[in-house]
Amino acid sequence: MSERSTLISAILGLAAALLLFFGTYGLQPYAGGVFNSEQVEAWNARVRTNNKRRTAAQRLGLVLLIASFAVQIVGVLWSGLI
Repeated sequence: MSERSTLISAILGLAAALLLFFGTYGLQPYAGGVFNSEQVEAWNARVRTNNKRRTAAQRLGLVLLIASFAVQIVGVLWSGLI
């Protein structure tokens, strides 16, 4: 069980690290200091979509990282109890 949990933990950790790497360039700024026009509104709509995607990737990466640690803890406890 310990080897299996270590492998699962490593896979989850790798997926989490990749999501956090690609999702944490910082949020994209909105176009500011200009009068609202159709182009500015279209740009801000794209920025909102991009920022939501980045935020979701950050949250999913953290959840996978936490799951990785949890699987590793369970594997260590399981191998110690049996």
